[in-house]
Amino acid sequence: MLCDWGAADREFGRVEVWSDELWRVTTSLVAPVPGFSYLEAKRHIPYITDLDGTEAASLGQTLPRVTAVLQSVAGAELV
Repeated sequence: MLCDWGAADREFGRVEVWSDELWRVTTSLVAPVPGFSYLEAKRHIPYITDLDGTEAASLGQTLPRVTAVLQSVAGAELV
């Protein structure tokens, strides 16, 4: 189901808040923690060790940008 974004978003009560050519970020509308979000590769990747070179390189750049925005917007002390 996780590779069917629409079904997963409905099942987990989340909405897409950002994406680029490789990644998407969704935020839960029903989680007990405000701002609870998922960073997902757009390509089906069962394990993090399956990231290709471009995906692996961009993860290190994408993760801090996404967490900084989530921290700012959600007012979270910890991301």
